[in-house]
Amino acid sequence: SPEALVAVLPAGSPGFTSIFLCPSCDDAALLFEYIMPSLIKHSYPTTTFAASSRVFISGSHFHSGSVCMGDRNAVPTIYISSAFISCDLSIQAEVYSVQHDILGSGQNQHRLPTRRAVHDVHVSAIEPNQGFVDGGQIVTLSGAGYDQFSDVACRFGSISPVSPLRASASDVQCLAPAHVARKLEVEVTLERAGSTANQFYFAYVHTMHAHIVIPERASLATETAIALFGYGLLAAEVDGCDADSSFGFTNNEYKHACQLSASRYTGFKALQVKGAPYSAATLFMHHEPPVLQAINPSQAWVAGGMSWFLTGEGFKADSTSAQLAYTGISATYVSSALMCGEFPAADTGGRSMAAAEVSVEGARNSVAYILTETNAYVHSVSPAEGSTSGGTVITMNGGPFEDNPGLAFRVGTVGPLAAVWDGSASAHVVLPARASGPSTVLSTNSRPDFWRSEAIILVRALPVLDGAINTVVAVSGGSVVRLGGLSFGPSAQCNFGGSSYPPLSRGESWLECVSPAGAAGVVPIAVEEHGELVTAHVALQYTTMPQLRAVAPSSGTTLGGTLVEVSGRHLALGGEEPACRFGDQVVPGVAVSSALARCVSPSIGGESAVATVEVGRASDASFSRSGAEFTYAAPSSVKSLRPLKGSARGGTAVHLFGTGFPNAADLSCKVGNVQISALWVSPTEVLCRTPSHVRGAVHVGVTADGFDYSSVPQLFNFVG
Repeated sequence: SPEALVAVLPAGSPGFTSIFLCPSCDDAALLFEYIMPSLIKHSYPTTTFAASSRVFISGSHFHSGSVCMGDRNAVPTIYISSAFISCDLSIQAEVYSVQHDILGSGQNQHRLPTRRAVHDVHVSAIEPNQGFVDGGQIVTLSGAGYDQFSDVACRFGSISPVSPLRASASDVQCLAPAHVARKLEVEVTLERAGSTANQFYFAYVHTMHAHIVIPERASLATETAIALFGYGLLAAEVDGCDADSSFGFTNNEYKHACQLSASRYTGFKALQVKGAPYSAATLFMHHEPPVLQAINPSQAWVAGGMSWFLTGEGFKADSTSAQLAYTGISATYVSSALMCGEFPAADTGGRSMAAAEVSVEGARNSVAYILTETNAYVHSVSPAEGSTSGGTVITMNGGPFEDNPGLAFRVGTVGPLAAVWDGSASAHVVLPARASGPSTVLSTNSRPDFWRSEAIILVRALPVLDGAINTVVAVSGGSVVRLGGLSFGPSAQCNFGGSSYPPLSRGESWLECVSPAGAAGVVPIAVEEHGELVTAHVALQYTTMPQLRAVAPSSGTTLGGTLVEVSGRHLALGGEEPACRFGDQVVPGVAVSSALARCVSPSIGGESAVATVEVGRASDASFSRSGAEFTYAAPSSVKSLRPLKGSARGGTAVHLFGTGFPNAADLSCKVGNVQISALWVSPTEVLCRTPSHVRGAVHVGVTADGFDYSSVPQLFNFVG
């Protein structure tokens, strides 16, 4: 046609050629490129995980204009090189071809290998996650979806895939190949569809082996901390050996610390590491010999009979004998650190004293003690304290003490002190004046030889009495009096009028005692310690204390201000007006007579409460032991009344409405100046009946105690 010319070109060689239009063949030429047809060789993968997937195609003569055709439909294509391209092919495509964009379809067509979409395949666990560098461990890779493939394998890092020993839908088992000590990623390969990539690792470790142990000897009786050295010990478990950090290092591949349990067998013991093929580490188990520390007491008389206690380490339950004064005697095993027994009779060879030793079979050492002919030993003293000024009588307990002029004692470096014999087990001495501090007691039956005992006397300065609190007390007694001062010792007591009383509680600077019953008057106060009295210008004043019987009214508002009458006995306190204590608040009062006093209740604020009312002296805080209850209630409020008028003859039922009406026995209404009883209906309603009254308007109020009124803002009118 005039617009187009169609021609079939002849075959040509790859490259550009010119096309001329004739008959004027000398016109400008058109360039045309001859190219080689694409050749497809292979495609990969053959299995996909979804309805569509990317397929890599290898071949030759691919061009940047090459397009993949899936069942004659163009699909996204990526040009990689003249030998590789990739296409996104649907799972439904049965054939595909590669064409150039200027060529027609159907050229160089290839049929795709059978492909299928599979469900999710993944690895969820690996067991075990480590093994020896020699390989050969059975490794299980747990997961899902393995049964969708006929050809699965395990791959350890870059090592060639390992065929499985067993495979199922959820497990694949393979033998780990040999490898150097390192951690490798483990995957499951799936035919030609790739592999899982869940990032599970298998750690290669050196073959577990322990060949050195420190120390090389261990005790049969106690646990021993040991350290093993070798290979593959990171997760080592040693039979009979618990984890331990005594060696100060963290267990790793080459060292392992643990606490070896006691054993009943002596000799060499091979340490077996669980999972190790063999172990070259051995220790020698042996009895640890006992070590003696001290014997108490460290002196014994030749007659024997005194009990002894031996302390040390490593005593065995079968250690039932001890060597005392070179004579074997029976002993009692108490623990690995304690044995006890009784000193036997012994011979000093005619000397007043002799050295002796105690030992236990197999022990590394012995402990010395003294044998003496004096037979005088003090095991305790009473009291255990004395005054620096002296004069305290001390009882020495022990013996046997002899009734002869040679019986004497020393306290520290002070002595000899003459003693009063009180039997073979007791004697008395008077403590002389000496400096403060602890002193050891020494004793003798025949001067000048003195023998040290285990008894200690604490010499201390006398206490100082500064004053007293709550010194006005009832003649009936029972008041707690507190004394203050310095250096009150454990034996300090309160002394009232020459009689001593043990304290209820004590401290180094205070004593609290209960006053005894006494006659009205003044009694001196002192502190007694070590038989001596320490006084000050303080005294107890015995008096007849007020006694409270009742309060009226027994209730009031939390705002306070209620005038309360207190009835009782001895309320007139002479030259001092009484005070009332409401709970912990003290308010002044006025004595009307010895049987009646008046106080105004204090405000407590807040919510309703019950307070105990007491009467007494405010000057020394001495109040009656008996009390009466006073009820605090929120103040009531009258807001309205109904009806607003009634007959002057009286008898009209008037309802008052408000809040906080108490259900009290003293609840009443005040109509004008006339107070009448009221009937409590609820916390918000009170009923009153009007009295007879002259005509006119009056105020109406409510009270629970006869003193505090809450009036209604409205007036009540009496009419004819």
